[in-house]
Amino acid sequence: MRATALRIVKVARLRDGFQLLADALGDPDARVRANAVEALEDAGDRRAVEFLLPLAGDPQPRIRANAAKALCRYGRDEGRTALEAMCRHSSDAMRLSAAWGGGEGRFEGARVLLHERAAVEASPVVLAKIADALSQFQELPA
Repeated sequence: MRATALRIVKVARLRDGFQLLADALGDPDARVRANAVEALEDAGDRRAVEFLLPLAGDPQPRIRANAAKALCRYGRDEGRTALEAMCRHSSDAMRLSAAWGGGEGRFEGARVLLHERAAVEASPVVLAKIADALSQFQELPA
């Protein structure tokens, strides 16, 4: 229920929505935290950075990737560092989320990072996500 409410806040851009989103980052429900991160990225408010920084180390892959992607969007090196660490993580889920984040975020150096990961990746599922992520760059000039 709270995850859905955060999506409504994101769309409605309620006046007090920023604080509601910031508060939701501490929710025990991972879906609520992930939706709050996505909404804070979309808000385009630089105040979000201070709330996103700790989430770049969240144990949940979706939350970590969303926070890293948002930090990249805000021009913060911590986002790229988090995605690079995720690419080397032992968990397939973490590497899968890193590939998604690199493709969606299209931050500087993401294409190189994804190519490097593809050269050593053993999981077919992660390799497929890397290929999908790299296809996002075809829309961009080389």
